[in-house]
Amino acid sequence: MTTLPREKASGVALADRRVLWLTRLSAPRGRSAKSMSAAQWEPGEGLARVLRHKGIDLQSLGHFRGGQQWLRPEEALCMVDDGTLLLLHEGAPLSVQAARALLAGRADATGRAATLQLRLSVFTCLHRNGYVCRIRAAPGVDAPSRADEPDLIAAYERRGFTRRAVDKEDAPPAFIVACHRADEPLPGADVLSALAQRCAPAPLRCACVQQDEVVFFNIATDILRPTTTADEDAANVANAGTAGSEVPTSRAASEAIDPSPPDASDAGAPSPPASPPPPVCHNAR
Repeated sequence: MTTLPREKASGVALADRRVLWLTRLSAPRGRSAKSMSAAQWEPGEGLARVLRHKGIDLQSLGHFRGGQQWLRPEEALCMVDDGTLLLLHEGAPLSVQAARALLAGRADATGRAATLQLRLSVFTCLHRNGYVCRIRAAPGVDAPSRADEPDLIAAYERRGFTRRAVDKEDAPPAFIVACHRADEPLPGADVLSALAQRCAPAPLRCACVQQDEVVFFNIATDILRPTTTADEDAANVANAGTAGSEVPTSRAASEAIDPSPPDASDAGAPSPPASPPPPVCHNAR
């Protein structure tokens, strides 16, 4: 019986392990197509038509029209990127890169490619953090929007979410996000104030997007509340006795009217709990 030297035997074993490793790498990975939801991209609609339901994502995503469920581009791309949707175009399945190129190509034709990528980054971040998202615009890539207003995304808690209640506007969102790019200036206080009034009673937050990173932050209500000047406050105080109504004053005027220190009982009163800080998302996978 011929035996190989130890060095030669270890080399053969290493070669066998290398072949096994390469074989495993060459094997197809990912989910089976039969276990994924399926949708057909309809270029004329600018939406994806759902063909097969799998999993739980489609229970909260999309909208129904004429008895058919449709997905917005952001919803379809988010599911494709997560590996839960098989997106078809002209009967052929699309990879993540092909799906992005196809939908972004249509957005390029309408001049809204940057807007689509902006909404997609925020939508994906919220979706992966457990929120159900609704984009507050008409369905379709080329949905009209005012040039001076950012796109809005309503975020709902996934627990207890029902499509019927949201469609009937019986369930307010947890918060509403205004999307903007990090390399562009924030909207002015007048624009944010108008948005906050439209979004009430849901709080308004901003999402700052830089490539695939998204940072959420709250907007201070002080900059959204209209203030009065000292002269206006003085006039309001002078007329307060005849008007018989509460007069809004600025902080400086209120301190001048009532210079007494706050009550000790008020100082010791517990403050309401603060809302949890918004997440910082890294969408790169």
